[in-house]
Amino acid sequence: MVWRSVKSIVLGGVMYLSLRYLGIGNEAAAIASLIPLVLGVLNVMTGAAYSIAALVFILAAFSALLPAKYENAADFVTKMSNDGVFERKANRAPTSDTNAPKNQPDKDNELIKSK
Repeated sequence: MVWRSVKSIVLGGVMYLSLRYLGIGNEAAAIASLIPLVLGVLNVMTGAAYSIAALVFILAAFSALLPAKYENAADFVTKMSNDGVFERKANRAPTSDTNAPKNQPDKDNELIKSK
């Protein structure tokens, strides 16, 4: 019980600091960090709670690696989506069908000429 509580407190702290690094306000970060804290202490849905905290931590780590011209990860994603980086471009075959028969006389329709 004690170890489970300590794990939950540490995970809640990591989530709080990660959210603060991402630019989330104090109140919102504190409320969101209560999710893994409470669920971990109660031992209910711990996998989901730990996954949420891990995702927030990975986003904060990704945000730390961004170039200086982006203030946070949201600016980066906005810039990428506005530039059309994520647009799907269909791979189309050439317009001329390479498998189409050539313009040759149809030998099946020719009259059979006798010798």
